[in-house]
This record gives sequence, structure tokens and C-alpha cells, in this order.
Amino acid sequence: MAALAGPQPAAVPLVLQLFSRRWWWVTLLVIAALGVMAGLGNWQLARLDQRRAHNAQQQRMLAGPQLDLAVVQWPADLKPLHMQPAAVSGEFDYAQQMLLKEQLYVGQAGVHLLTPLRIAGSNQAVLVDRGWISYADSLGDLAQFDEPAGKRIEGWLHLAQLLPGGRTEPPPAAPRKAWYRADIAGIQAQLAYPLLPMYLEAGPSSPAAPGLRRFEPDIVFDDGPHMGYALQWFLFCGILAMGYVSFVKRNGM
Repeated sequence: MAALAGPQPAAVPLVLQLFSRRWWWVTLLVIAALGVMAGLGNWQLARLDQRRAHNAQQQRMLAGPQLDLAVVQWPADLKPLHMQPAAVSGEFDYAQQMLLKEQLYVGQAGVHLLTPLRIAGSNQAVLVDRGWISYADSLGDLAQFDEPAGKRIEGWLHLAQLLPGGRTEPPPAAPRKAWYRADIAGIQAQLAYPLLPMYLEAGPSSPAAPGLRRFEPDIVFDDGPHMGYALQWFLFCGILAMGYVSFVKRNGM
């Protein structure tokens, strides 16, 4: 007669397996890794909230009233005014006009005309990016792109374009007619009148001479990659946790 089977050993609780003498140190490493990945996922969600808040602020600003550059009071921090709609009237100083070099448009080489505008009723001026012309046109007579005095220019404010690290270019030894960036501090050194701390990109609502192209602001209001990155980190957390538990169950204590 066959012997009766003895009692089956009780199943060891999962927590005891994970923190047994064999696995406790691996479990701690896995918990640390899960914490790091979950933190990275939450960080990406925070970045997403920041991006959405920034997009909403930019949309409100673009839909809001234009800033009058003749009377504006400049804050200490200019960054919130980037892409602020603004308008100004005055007279362009074509004798001090400069070219912003290496500006492409639909794959065609060209330049932007960067011209100081003497603000009406003020001793100050603002640099105005009046638009793009082809490289061939930049070699010819630029007077064909002149605009009437007193014309109202509408557009968007931009921060000065600086070198990497936020550095300005050294003051030029002699006035320069061609620049690679709208470096207001560097350009100020060759002008006799004070410039506003931001420059104005003229928009298409201000009609331009034939051949002078002006553009709508190139702003994308999307969520970016942050949600996708967050989901990836949380997915990695799930894969690691389930994979590790399954491994420990298979290999026992």
C-alpha cells in the first residue's frame, strides 16, 4: 500500500522572499532604481505643466494689446516680454542700417535688414528687424527697401541675441555694417543715441517694399515630448517591478 503523502510546506510570503538573506540587497537596489525612474517620470510631468503654463501665457500675450515702445517702462527681467506684441512710430536711420548675415528663407541665402528707428518724441531708438531680402539684393542698392518717415511699425519684441554663455561681442573697433546676431550691446557701441534693451521684429501687418519679406511669429503651442517621456519612465518602473518579483518567485529563497 502506497505511503500517504506528507504535509506540503507552507508557501513563503513574497515579502519574506524579497527580503531574505539571498535577495535583500538586490531588493534594495531595485527599490532605489524604481524610485529614480518614478522621480524622472514625475519630473517630466512637472515639465509638461510648466510648458502648458508657458504656452497659455504666450497665447494670452499674443492676443493682448500691443506695447507702445514710446512710453514703455522696462522691467528688470526682460524674458517675459519675449514675443510681446509691440508698436512704434518714428523715423528710420538708414545711415546706420546693418545686415544680419546668414539668414535662410526656403533654402535661399539672404540677410535681414536691421535698422535703428528714432522713436517719435523721444531721444531713444529701437532696432527693428525690417525683414528678409535675398543675398543678391543685399549686394545692390538698399534704398529700394526704404520706408516712409513716421510710419507705424507693428511686430514682436525679441531679446538681444548673445554669444554662448550669455556673452556680448566685444565692442567693434570701427562701425560694422554686417552682424551675425542682433547683439544690442555691441551695436549700441557704434551708435550716438541710446537703444531700447530689446529689438522689434516687424510683422506682416506693416506693409513692406517689394522683395522685403516679413513673417508671422513661428511659435508652436504643443505639449512637447514630456508626456511620452513620463509614460516611458512609468512603464520601465512596471517592467522592472514585475520582472524582479517574477524572478524571485522562480528562484526561491
